[in-house]
Amino acid sequence: MAKLMLHGSEARAALARGVEKLATAVGGTLGPRGLNAIIARPQGTPIVSRDGVSIAEEIELECRFENLGAQIVREVSKQTADVAGDGTTTATVLANALIQQGVAILSQGGAAAADLIEGLDDAEEAMVEALATRARPLAGPHQLRSVATIAGTDKALGDIVAKALEAVGPDGIITLDQGSAVEDVIEVIEGFSFDRGYVSHHMITDVPTMRAVLDDAYILLTDQKILRFEQIQHLVEAIEAKDASLLIIAEEVDPKALIGLLASRSKGRGRFVVVNPPDFGHWRRQMMEDIGVLTGGEVIFGDLGYALERTSLENLGRAECVVVSQFETMILRGRGSPEAVEARRAQIRQQIDLAPQNIERDKLDERMSKMTSGTVRILAGGVTPAERRRRLQLLDDALCSGRAALLDGVVAGGGTTLLELAATIRPKGNGAANEGAAIGVALFRSAMQRPLAQIAENAGRDPEATIAAVAKAPAGVGFDARTGQLADMFEAGVIDPVRVTIASVRNAVSSAKLILGTNTLIVDRGDYVDPTAGPARGGGGELLGRA
Repeated sequence: MAKLMLHGSEARAALARGVEKLATAVGGTLGPRGLNAIIARPQGTPIVSRDGVSIAEEIELECRFENLGAQIVREVSKQTADVAGDGTTTATVLANALIQQGVAILSQGGAAAADLIEGLDDAEEAMVEALATRARPLAGPHQLRSVATIAGTDKALGDIVAKALEAVGPDGIITLDQGSAVEDVIEVIEGFSFDRGYVSHHMITDVPTMRAVLDDAYILLTDQKILRFEQIQHLVEAIEAKDASLLIIAEEVDPKALIGLLASRSKGRGRFVVVNPPDFGHWRRQMMEDIGVLTGGEVIFGDLGYALERTSLENLGRAECVVVSQFETMILRGRGSPEAVEARRAQIRQQIDLAPQNIERDKLDERMSKMTSGTVRILAGGVTPAERRRRLQLLDDALCSGRAALLDGVVAGGGTTLLELAATIRPKGNGAANEGAAIGVALFRSAMQRPLAQIAENAGRDPEATIAAVAKAPAGVGFDARTGQLADMFEAGVIDPVRVTIASVRNAVSSAKLILGTNTLIVDRGDYVDPTAGPARGGGGELLGRA
């Protein structure tokens, strides 16, 4: 297929036009006074969104050269969302400022591209170090609510996300789904839970709720098939002697063995419930080991030479309570050693750091969450499906920001910290040899003003006057777009996770370097001609009667 090419300043200008179009669509959503973008779909209702990455993913430009620029910066949104979960709009706004001003400098011959990129690298490194130094740990639940509220642009939404994070911590599993009610709904499930229920309804202890509840339960974990009741009879008798209860998590239990368990239960001594193990394959084995660590028990693996006949109560796990329904098992407050549980979590955390972004990472995240204090489910409410989808996106942003704040701390938000720290960044060297790099540092410092300017513009304020006022204000004082006044950002609750801010800066500089360092664009030439375009010609009949 034939190709089209652009070179030099024309190529960079085309990329910059594409970036500008994408940033204009995304930038209007930044800040508490940002507005929505409505995106048409081939079927169904339109998407109403204020999420930067969701808007960017829908943008395809007609000009192929301009579309290249838009797609490069779209990766800024995706990468920022993958690393920090929020800050996608800030990253796009920063990238656009760096690219527009950088392309102008190159077109005027103000600096060589390599020198400009070197200056951006130096400035980025200094900014990341300064942000890490400036970060503060969260001072309490009120700051967590502030972070979630800022990211979700809604106080009620921020309260729900903060409540969920307080219940399970930053490593806990929190699922988001569309609900059916007008209001948001939060469901907290404590302990280690998995999607397996009792194998027989005769094991139910609470008939009205159709659940089996075992208090102070022993837990037998095995990958072996229990084919005969005699394999576990000694355990059953020991449980009956203690008038305790037993949860059996086993691959398969023969009906005759089940009959033996149910017959023992009918005597009124002890309670017994059988469930199948969670997950499949090697994930099942690891989940079983997790449960063993959490409950202080051993997993009776057949390939390691363990035999059920030689198992004693000392080999079993313990939990304060086990609740089993038809489709789910919850193990509450396991009796495992805190040191062993923390060591297991550290092991899983190390595996997460090395795992790729695929189903393996998802499974490891799930295991990590189950080793914490529980699970939370949030159902996004709204009057219409479109409103619920939009609220679901805001909940996701708020949740990611809250987690990042708990892990790495926060800085003053609203673009204030970027503006303050940018003023302290200086070129590394002096002289004509470093003049281009110094221009790159100046470009970086100028671009760091753009998020604050965009927030002020979206709030109906003069961007230049707002920047000047914040620059003259004491450290930590910035523009609160909700009130339209200058305020101490921490006291006003306008704070951002430092992880989000760092990810925004890094990804914005990365995309800017790609575009500023470009000399040639190559795209496919479109050969397709639509035969239905233009007026109908009648298949040649219009030629009849002509001389």
